Amino acid sequence: EFIIPANKAVSYFIAIEAKAIDSDLAAGTADFNSTVQFHIEDVEAAGVESIDEITMTLSVDAAVGMGEFDLATSTTNTATIVGAIVTSIEDQDFDDESLGGYQTIAEFTIVVDNAENMKDNAALEAALISLDLTLSSSTGVVASDVKAYINGDTGNVTTAAQPTGAGVVEIDFTTLDEGTNLIDGTVTVTVKADLVDNGSSDTAWLQAKISSITTDFVWNADNVASGGTDFTGALLDDDEVIFQKISE
Repeated sequence: EFIIPANKAVSYFIAIEAKAIDSDLAAGTADFNSTVQFHIEDVEAAGVESIDEITMTLSVDAAVGMGEFDLATSTTNTATIVGAIVTSIEDQDFDDESLGGYQTIAEFTIVVDNAENMKDNAALEAALISLDLTLSSSTGVVASDVKAYINGDTGNVTTAAQPTGAGVVEIDFTTLDEGTNLIDGTVTVTVKADLVDNGSSDTAWLQAKISSITTDFVWNADNVASGGTDFTGALLDDDEVIFQKISE
């Protein structure tokens, strides 16, 4: 029973508690990539003081009349059940180098939580698939051969990528050694590039950012390094991540 104030919009949030995936727990097992969605079928209400009954029904056509509601505006977003989720992407400070040469342009941590989910009796991991970085700089600064690695495995780098004319460069984590893009817990990623200053300014600079985690970050939680079910974005508080500026 809900008491809704008159002449006010009220939001209600529905949560589900899914079973563990591929687990020996009594609460297991859920199905990976299953979806959940809710919609209102009918409404029965009464005035708090008048006790007069209010009945609303689902509209059967495009015309929504008095005492009716539309399915399109009474359906929730779709929730997808996965075995691991990305809970944080945060920038990290790195050693400040003068601009020029092969150097770090971004460093960040990614936190993955797999709860107690398993696959083939092993902890279920998330796979890093790709990330778009947007580069901005002073006139004359050129970045090329952008590569990334997971800290602790510096010799295992992604295939070199080149920025577009708009300064966007796509890092393909599936080009790391087989299986090494699977992560759990907290990992730190370092991105490097060859930087050349062809300008005449004494204050040359370059800065990288993730413009939108929602659209520019791709991962999957199917415990496979590639070919699984990919997801774009993550439900994080901050959608943009701006990295340390490199300057002369």
